[in-house]
Amino acid sequence: MKSFWFKFVVICLIFLNIFLLFGCSKESKNDSKNKIDKENSIKPKEFVSNYYNSEVNRDEIYLSKFYNNPNQSNTKEMKKKFKDFGITKMELINVYNIKSYDRLKVMVSAFNVYFQNIKKPRPDVEIIVLIYKNNSWYFLNDASVTTDKEYEWLQNEKKNQEEFIVKNRTIQDILKNNTEFDNENRDYMKMCEQRFQSDVK
Repeated sequence: MKSFWFKFVVICLIFLNIFLLFGCSKESKNDSKNKIDKENSIKPKEFVSNYYNSEVNRDEIYLSKFYNNPNQSNTKEMKKKFKDFGITKMELINVYNIKSYDRLKVMVSAFNVYFQNIKKPRPDVEIIVLIYKNNSWYFLNDASVTTDKEYEWLQNEKKNQEEFIVKNRTIQDILKNNTEFDNENRDYMKMCEQRFQSDVK
């Protein structure tokens, strides 16, 4: 009887070790996917902030995964622009006027861009569209996945966001600072733009 229980315990331990071994192996293979999923499975503002924080240091393949259609993302061209303009950092200021419809969100994003050898950042704004799928947020760069109602709402809401940009005092102050930055650094920005246009030809 003692021999039987001893063998039983040994067999149980063997099966437990096999389970743990294969479980850990599966987790290690999925580390990269799980990481991006965790970064995506958050609130929209955090998602946008994570993307800006990753734009300079991460490669184009990693950044393309933030879009609902990675193959249509412009991350390769964007990385060239960062290099040609000497951009060292991107950071979110805030998001404004968030509007939602079903799985879509549209908002105005304000952000700072930092350049080499320039102390002050260049603030800017853009209209952002997010889509929620598979428990994650993505930038909508392929509208073919939207329904007719979603697409119609999206077009109307983009116009509303453009009006918001014009009327909102905070956004206008940001754009004013944007213009001041460009005026103060006109020669540098012109040189960088020429370099970038030459690279993308």
